[in-house]
Amino acid sequence: MSKDKLTDSKLRTAKPEAKEYSLGDGDGLYLRVKPNGARLWVFNYYRPRARS
Repeated sequence: MSKDKLTDSKLRTAKPEAKEYSLGDGDGLYLRVKPNGARLWVFNYYRPRARS
């Protein structure tokens, strides 16, 4: 989990680099910044395995 939460200013100032990178907000939420400047949100979700 990320210690620093994403803010509006962090998202606006995220610049493309030579390689794709991700900025994490914690609990599986990431903003992926691609070299061409495209940005996309990724949410990693895992279902609990326990049955009720």
